[in-house]
Amino acid sequence: MAAWLAAVALAGLAAIQSFALALGPGGVDTAIATGWAGGEKYAAKAALSYITNARTPPFAEIERLSREGLRRKPLNPAALTLIGFARERRGDEAGSLRLFETAQRVSRRDVLTQLAFVNGLAAKGDLAGTLDHYDVALRTNNSAVELMTPILGNAMRDTRIQKGFAGLVRQRPPWLLVVLDNMSSTTQFPGGLAKSLALAGGLPRTPPFPEIEQRLLARVLASDGPIAAREYFLSLPGARSADLTTLSFDARTTNPDFAPLVWTEIADPNASGAFVRDGGMLSLQGSAAPNSSGVLASRMMFLPAGQYRVSGRSAVNGDPGAALTMTIRCLVDGRDLANWKGKFGTPLPPLTITPACATQKVDVMLGAGEGSNGAEARLTGLSLKRGG
Repeated sequence: MAAWLAAVALAGLAAIQSFALALGPGGVDTAIATGWAGGEKYAAKAALSYITNARTPPFAEIERLSREGLRRKPLNPAALTLIGFARERRGDEAGSLRLFETAQRVSRRDVLTQLAFVNGLAAKGDLAGTLDHYDVALRTNNSAVELMTPILGNAMRDTRIQKGFAGLVRQRPPWLLVVLDNMSSTTQFPGGLAKSLALAGGLPRTPPFPEIEQRLLARVLASDGPIAAREYFLSLPGARSADLTTLSFDARTTNPDFAPLVWTEIADPNASGAFVRDGGMLSLQGSAAPNSSGVLASRMMFLPAGQYRVSGRSAVNGDPGAALTMTIRCLVDGRDLANWKGKFGTPLPPLTITPACATQKVDVMLGAGEGSNGAEARLTGLSLKRGG
C-alpha cells in the first residue's frame, strides 16, 4: 500500500500540472478565451507558470500572481490552493493546509484543490483520506478521471485498497461507469479489481455494467487463472456453481454475460457457431468454410474427480470427411481427456477426471472435409452424468 500511496502522491502533482496544461499553450490569452476572467485569469497564469517550470516551479511568481488573482476575485479556490503550494514549499505545512481547507470551503468542485488534498494525504500514508478526496476529485470533471483512474486501477493488488474502493463503489458515485469502463480494460491487476467489486456486492444491473463484468471476468481468467475467475463468477448475480459442472445448453450456460466460463459462441473466417432455439430447446448450430475447420463454441469446466458419461445428438451435412468433434482438455497439464469425433448419437467412451485436473476446457469443432461446399452442423441434447 505504501508504494501505491507514493504513486498517488506523484500522480497528484502530475495531475495538478496537467490541469494547467489543459488551459492550452496560449497561456493567459487562451485562459481568457475559454472563459477565465478577472481574478480567474491570474490563477490561470499562475498555474501555467507552474506547468512550464515543472522541474523547478517558480513558487514566488506563482504566489504573487495568485495573490493578484485573489485581490480581483476573493472567492478563487485555485488561487488559494496555489498559494498553499507555495507555503508548503517554504515548509509551512500548517499554513498550506489551512489554505487548502479554505479553498475547499469555497468550492468542493475545484479539481486543483482536491488534487492538493490527494497529494498531501497520500504522502502521509492516509489511505482513507486519500480515497475520500479521490472520490471528490473524480466527481469534478473528466480530466480528473483520465488522470487518476490508471493509478487507482494499478493499486488493486493491495487488499486494503480493494476494501476501500469497494466502499466507494457501494455509494454508486456518478463516475462509477466511466472509471470502471476504463479500469476493467487497463488495470494490471484484474483479479484485485474483481475482488473489490465482489466486496462491494456487485454492480448495477443496467447496461453496460454487465458488459464490464464480462470483460473483467475474461481478463481475470487470462491473468489470474481459472480458480480466481470461478470465484469472481460466483459473485455475479444469477451465477450458480452448477453451471460450471454441466455441458447442457440453457439460458444460464449460454449467457454471454458469463463468457468465457460458460458456453461461448466462436466466430472466425473459417468457422462460426451460434446457439439457436430449436423445438423448445437450445442447439448449437454452426458452419465451416470449404476445406477449413474451426471452433464453434467453447467453455470452462470445474468437474470434480470421477467418471462421467456424455451424450448428445448431432447432424453434419457437407463434403466428404466433414465431422463434428468435441475435445475436453485438462488445463493443469494440457492433456486431452476426451476427443470425440463423429455422430454423437452413438455411445461415447466414459470421461475420467483425476484429482490432479481441477479445471477443464471444452471445445466443439467442425471440419468441412475436402470439397467446395463446406459443412453445416447441429448439436443438441448435450448432457453429462456422473458415474461409469
